[in-house]
Amino acid sequence: MFAIKKSIAIIAITAPLSGACALDADGDIGGVEVDADSMFGPCDEEIDSEALEACLLELSEEEVAERPADAVADELAGLDDGPIEFTVELKDGEVLDVSLDPEEDCIELENFTEVVGERSAINSGQSLYLSKGQTKFVPLTVEAGKSYFVTTTPSSGDPDIYVYRKINGQWKVTAKSLRSAMKVDRLKINASSSELIYVAYVAYTTSGFGASISWESGGALDLDIPYLNQNDIPGIGFAACSSASSAMVLATYGESRVDDMIDTAKTVFAATADTQVGLKGRWLLEQHLEGAWDMSDVFFDDSNWPQLYALIKSEIRAGRPMILGSKSMSAAGHYIVVRGFRGENYGDAKVIVNDPNGRWNSYNSWSTNIDAEGFEYDYTDITSKYSDGVFVIKP
Repeated sequence: MFAIKKSIAIIAITAPLSGACALDADGDIGGVEVDADSMFGPCDEEIDSEALEACLLELSEEEVAERPADAVADELAGLDDGPIEFTVELKDGEVLDVSLDPEEDCIELENFTEVVGERSAINSGQSLYLSKGQTKFVPLTVEAGKSYFVTTTPSSGDPDIYVYRKINGQWKVTAKSLRSAMKVDRLKINASSSELIYVAYVAYTTSGFGASISWESGGALDLDIPYLNQNDIPGIGFAACSSASSAMVLATYGESRVDDMIDTAKTVFAATADTQVGLKGRWLLEQHLEGAWDMSDVFFDDSNWPQLYALIKSEIRAGRPMILGSKSMSAAGHYIVVRGFRGENYGDAKVIVNDPNGRWNSYNSWSTNIDAEGFEYDYTDITSKYSDGVFVIKP
């Protein structure tokens, strides 16, 4: 038996799948009953190998490549014994030798897949749209020594990322980001050589959704910072943005466990804030982080905004997240964790943030049901008041 797990695309075609390889109204694939929910969840269903092979043969003959069925059968030999290896011809003429390990990689037969753009013609920062059950391969020519960032930002659902590189003549998954639904997925690709890679964006969902996808080389950096939604802190969450932000930074430095961030935020809140005004004074937070949590140096900097952006880049490159305080986001003021940046210049600057109150939409407006982990905000939008600035926090 072959376990169907969380999905990745293995067949590159230009139209929706049909026939034996599509889920029919009864939830069958190739005559084998499958729970439809499993196609978008954990790898806990099994499909008969012969039925799966029949599906792949049908697709390979009718939808993908023009070649004899027995040649495809030879490539699919030993389906139960090890990785599946076969050749797929993409619509741009590129031939992919695909190798998938059924123990590690997963197959979605209902998805349809397309290659977007020419081999080297994808622009930095280009966005795509993924709809229900869709996968898109994007060819990306990387240059040795540069870093590339690929991102999915869901409006709902669960888009994931897979990176394919050609190793010993075969295209293999070399990196993937499989975060849970409604989470931003971000992968950093460090190019050790100049080569063509494929980035596969896969949409898992039981209802339609869109995903914004982009990448760029250089001029960007994002740290891995744990996330805490302030609204999950009982009793005080509505006023605890600075405390939740502090808890995320402290967990990053190992001063508290990630699982204990709510308790950490409560401790910070008790010493520095109240439910009437939130943070009672920036100096209180500076003293508390240094005195109670052994941070070596904490200070608030509200220099002019281009200078602040230069400081943010310097601190992030040193591996140190910051807490940004902004009255440009709300009348009461708000605190968020700055974990990264994109763009070298102040005019086009974006900051990558963990916003403890959810996704910021506009002045005084948040989507608090969305965990804003790794979201990008326009730097100029959140730093327009004279008192806006950042806490520099050195461990």
